[in-house]
Amino acid sequence: MIAKFWAVEKVNSTLLSLPPCPFCGNSYVELISSLDHKWFYITCCEELGGCGAVTKICFSMEEAVDKWVRRDGELMRGNGNKD
Repeated sequence: MIAKFWAVEKVNSTLLSLPPCPFCGNSYVELISSLDHKWFYITCCEELGGCGAVTKICFSMEEAVDKWVRRDGELMRGNGNKD
């Protein structure tokens, strides 16, 4: 079996002033990007007590931020259930 790994980087989300997670209220959310900056998503940081909620993969940072801020059914709970 061949495993596929994506190289990602965490972008400094504090500069974006993202609202806390709508599911658990955790304020530690992260903007994740591919190393080539071709796709982005935002997640509630499980390492810092969050639930792991996540946006869909987006093809611009602005789109990912918009999906997190608008919270219009575009988020997945940490357990994989759609909001």
